[in-house]
Amino acid sequence: MKELYKIIGADHQFLDSLILYKGVFVNESPLRIGAGRGAKLGQVDLPVLKDAKERPYIPGSSLKGVMRSTVEIMLRSENKVVCDVMMDKTCAFKVSFGVGLIEQYSTEENLQKEKIESLGKRLAYRFGSNKDITTLINKINEAKKELDRLKEVFKEELSPCLACKLFGNQALSSHVVVYNAYSEETVNTSTITRVAIDRFTNASLGKALFIAEFIPPYYSWNFSLRTYNLEGESLQLFNRLLELMRNQGIHVGSMQSAGFGLIKIKSLEQKEVVYKGGMLGE
Repeated sequence: MKELYKIIGADHQFLDSLILYKGVFVNESPLRIGAGRGAKLGQVDLPVLKDAKERPYIPGSSLKGVMRSTVEIMLRSENKVVCDVMMDKTCAFKVSFGVGLIEQYSTEENLQKEKIESLGKRLAYRFGSNKDITTLINKINEAKKELDRLKEVFKEELSPCLACKLFGNQALSSHVVVYNAYSEETVNTSTITRVAIDRFTNASLGKALFIAEFIPPYYSWNFSLRTYNLEGESLQLFNRLLELMRNQGIHVGSMQSAGFGLIKIKSLEQKEVVYKGGMLGE
């Protein structure tokens, strides 16, 4: 059953490999990750996000989000499938259906047609499968008695896109964990005064002046990542993402169209931990 779980990316109950990354990136341009409107008296209108000690930081969720969107762009540029809510079968549906089939297969040693159909229809309704899944159910019914044939059906019909395999979806946990990034030095913020523009007249809006806080360029930030059970295409894609972050950089935070938020990796170390025979080793 482990191979079936791995095909659909739902292999979190196993630990085959763990890769730990630690590095430093630099914000090459001004950086602004907002914390909403300032509530304190005298605070700027749009402050940057800070922790309980008033230290600006870059949330792991923000980094992970822009990493995923970058991976999706990379995949689309190569004409590869990327998860879309308008797909015939969404990745969340594929994973949930696959897990349900594996659980039934492992407990009953055979897949019952009625249960397959019931499971498929229920998950299609929940996750928005846009077309009739009868063909998929028929393929599974034909292959259900032979594990090798079932593996082929899983690869062809139920394997999620690489973006979902890396970063997860509503039915699949991420294989990549991204932690908050903190600067190595004391961060001194600056402010910029701006005014909103009327989209129809292209003139400034009345009473729309605001002050936004930002972090000036060239601060160094410590960051760390870890990945679980990445191999093959998924691992190659993740390594290409890190290479892009080192050479071209990615944009994080707000005001990106004004040139804000460009970060580039300056140094990166990795350590792979492999789990074999009940022991963890490098």
